[in-house]
Amino acid sequence: MGTLGSMSALGDHLETRSAVLRVNESGMIEQRFKEGADLDTTMLSENRDARLAICDGDTYGLYCVLPTEMSIPVLRLGSERYGEGEEEGRLKALAIVAEDDKGHTMASVYSKYFNFSFPVRVFEQAAAEEAKAWLRLHLS
Repeated sequence: MGTLGSMSALGDHLETRSAVLRVNESGMIEQRFKEGADLDTTMLSENRDARLAICDGDTYGLYCVLPTEMSIPVLRLGSERYGEGEEEGRLKALAIVAEDDKGHTMASVYSKYFNFSFPVRVFEQAAAEEAKAWLRLHLS
């Protein structure tokens, strides 16, 4: 078993300027963006590098939480997308949980605008447990 299993057992996490990442009890990577984080391509790249460090070559699902009032410049992020580059083939599914309507709308546009090679679904905060269940289904 790779790092995913051992980091989950230890409760370890990695922190970037914009997010805290950890492996949760289901073996998926949970990425929670910090309040006030404004995403740009540099921050997305830092988070991708953190995910790759956590997974250590294993495949994984990503449970991503967007806080209230997060700035998501959808079109500017096109050069740094989930599941590309070194992450290609490792990211198996992406569940995005938005804590407000703005984040839900922007994440929905992002998930539909780009053609991902893995399942992507956006959830409201009230459906956070459903998001985890959906992600587990795509990892089994």
